[in-house]
Amino acid sequence: MLQSGGQNLDTEPESGALELEAGAGELGSGRPPRQGYWRLVGRQFGKNRMSVGGLCILLFLFVVALLAPFLAHEEPIYLHMDGETYWFVNVRDIPELRRVNFGQWEPGEGEAMIQPPIPHSPLSVNLRRRLEAPSSDHWLGTDDRGRDVLSRMIWGCRISMSIGFVAVGIAASIGVVVGALAGYYGGYVDSAAQRLIEIMMCFPQLILILALLAFVPEQNIFIIMVVLGVLGWTGIARLVRGEFLKLRESDFATAARATGVSDVRLMFRHLLPNALSPVLVSATFGVAGAILMESALSFLGFGTPPPTPSWGEILSQSQTYINRPDGSWWLVTFPGVAIFVTVCSFNLVGDGLRDAMDPRLRQ
Repeated sequence: MLQSGGQNLDTEPESGALELEAGAGELGSGRPPRQGYWRLVGRQFGKNRMSVGGLCILLFLFVVALLAPFLAHEEPIYLHMDGETYWFVNVRDIPELRRVNFGQWEPGEGEAMIQPPIPHSPLSVNLRRRLEAPSSDHWLGTDDRGRDVLSRMIWGCRISMSIGFVAVGIAASIGVVVGALAGYYGGYVDSAAQRLIEIMMCFPQLILILALLAFVPEQNIFIIMVVLGVLGWTGIARLVRGEFLKLRESDFATAARATGVSDVRLMFRHLLPNALSPVLVSATFGVAGAILMESALSFLGFGTPPPTPSWGEILSQSQTYINRPDGSWWLVTFPGVAIFVTVCSFNLVGDGLRDAMDPRLRQ
C-alpha cells in the first residue's frame, strides 16, 4: 500500500507476472499454460503422421535387433535334457551342450525344449537346401549356402543399426568438439578448423573408404564403424560452429563468463545444450547414410566379412544367380525392401524433427 498526494495506490502484480512465476496461465486469463521446449517439439512432431510412422518402424527394427537371439536361433531358449534344465541356451555358452546339434535333435520322453519362432541360425549351412524359394520352413527362402534368409535378415538388422548409431556417435563426437572450438574461439582456431573441414569435404567418401579399407589386412565390422565415423563429422562441425558463433555473445553466456566459469564448462555446459537441435536432425540423417554406405560396401564385397549376416551381403548374392529361371528374387526383394524402408524411416524422422524444431513451421 503506497501513499502519494494523499491518495492510496494499491500496487498488485499483473497477471502476466503471475504467469511467469507460476509457469502456467491463470484461470480465466485466457492464456494457455507455458510448455517446455522438448514437450513443444514432441507435440509438433506428433502432428506429422509420416514422421510418427517412420519412428514406429524404427522402434520396431530396434526391438528386432535387440531381441535377435530370441527371434532367430537354432539353439533353444529353454531346454530340459538328461534330467537337467537349462535356460537361455541361445545366449549362453554351456560346455556340456556344445556338441548337441539342435537342428536335428528330437526331445525324448521327459525332455522338452522351447525354440525361437525362427529355429534357424544365421550361420547354419545346408547345401542340400540352397537357393530354395520361400516356404513354410524357410519363410523368406535360403541363400546360396542354404542359410535361412529371414534369420540372416534379423541378425543383419542388428549389424546395420549398430553400424549406423556407432558411426554417427563417433562423427557427432568429433564434429561437436571441432565445431565448438571453432565457433567459440574464432580467429586462427576457426580458420584452421574451416580449412580442415574443407579438405575433408573434397574427398569422395566412398572412394576414400575403399582406399582406407585396402590397407586393412582383415575386414572387421568395427573398422567400418570407425572409418564411417571419422569421415562423416564435417556437416555436424559446421552446424555446431554456426550455433556457437550465435550463442557466444548472448546474455546468458556473458553472465556465465562474468562469474568466472572456465571456457570448457561454458562451451559444453551452457552453450552446447542450446546448440544440439540441428545436431540431432543431422545425426538422424547420418544414421540413414551410414546404413546405406555399409550396404553399398557389403554389396561390393568390402563390408562386413562373411559369414557375418548383412543386408548388403545378402543383396550381393543376387548378382550371381540373377540369370536363374526364377531369378532368385527373394535375395533381391527382401534385403532391398529392408534397406529402403529403414533409410526412408530415418529420413522421415529427420524431416519431422527439423520441422518441429523450427519455430517458423510450428502450428
